[in-house]
Amino acid sequence: MKNLEEAASQIGTEMHLPDDFLLTLRSEDDWTFIIKANVFLEALISHAITVSLQNPKIAPQISRLYMRDKIKWASALELIASDGVRFLEQMSAARNAAAHDISALSFSFSDLFEGLDASQRKSRITALAYFASEEDLRDRWETVEALVLSDTKQSIWWSLLHFAGLMWWKAERAKLEMLEKILRTQIKTTAK
Repeated sequence: MKNLEEAASQIGTEMHLPDDFLLTLRSEDDWTFIIKANVFLEALISHAITVSLQNPKIAPQISRLYMRDKIKWASALELIASDGVRFLEQMSAARNAAAHDISALSFSFSDLFEGLDASQRKSRITALAYFASEEDLRDRWETVEALVLSDTKQSIWWSLLHFAGLMWWKAERAKLEMLEKILRTQIKTTAK
């Protein structure tokens, strides 16, 4: 657990979040958790796009995009794969359920699974279990399902950290690839 907490702390620090934002997020009530988690995801995606494009001047414009547009940008830049998109869509759906109805102040994660047919329920659980490997989802489905249903907040928190770490790594890799291209171009130009 220590490595996960260190990674969460490092990402939070680099994004200029309050100390231990991601760690203390777990102790929030369900409504606050889902709202703050979505705000974090939106900021993370904006930051990753800006980092991968190596253009801090566009940060204000990127941050003002709708989440669906940020997801399109991040997908085009190969910062998010399809399973990440599904995770973000389910997180947005949970946020919308919590944020767009004043009676939802008593939002609970158990509400996310009410009224779903078996296929919808499996799809939601799979997306929210972003931390689980394809092998886990295939070979240990009952365990993953039980974990997500018994402690949805903890499962989403693990998925949030997994998503953040992966996106952070991909953004840094994209930045290094862009710098490598610039360096190669300069070497070719200098060699002529």
